[in-house]
Amino acid sequence: MRHTLAEQIFSALKKEKLTLVCAESCTAGLISDTLAAIPGISSVFWGSFVCYQNAAKEKMLGIDPLLIQRFGPVSQEIAEAMSAGALEHSSANIALAITGIAGPDSDEFGTPVGTVWISFARHNLSPISHKYQFQGDRQEIRSKGAMEALKFLLQNIEGR
Repeated sequence: MRHTLAEQIFSALKKEKLTLVCAESCTAGLISDTLAAIPGISSVFWGSFVCYQNAAKEKMLGIDPLLIQRFGPVSQEIAEAMSAGALEHSSANIALAITGIAGPDSDEFGTPVGTVWISFARHNLSPISHKYQFQGDRQEIRSKGAMEALKFLLQNIEGR
């Protein structure tokens, strides 16, 4: 299913003449790996920032540490800052970001395990985001997060 979804994303990106950048935290490159399985994807996929630690989000994407302290690393504000930062630090024209808690424990903010925020950004538009609550073990949460992120991406490329 994920491979088919990645092929649909590839076609949609080519059709719309878009270039994608990803910023991944809880999935640690799983989304990018899925996309990279598609031959020719380099024509529309700029690359990815894997920002697992807060310090990586700050350094690689330019996220203000005070924003993380205020809202927590798994929040709408950080997901949207990640997608906006990925756009700013790449030459892509759309961005997908994901941040979440895969477990086994919640974070210092008490965010429940399975909480995931996904954000989509496009130049000159405000980022949009969606919150998910997944059940399962660490790998299941990461896999479900990557799958939902790909669906969210396709919906936003196609304007649905």
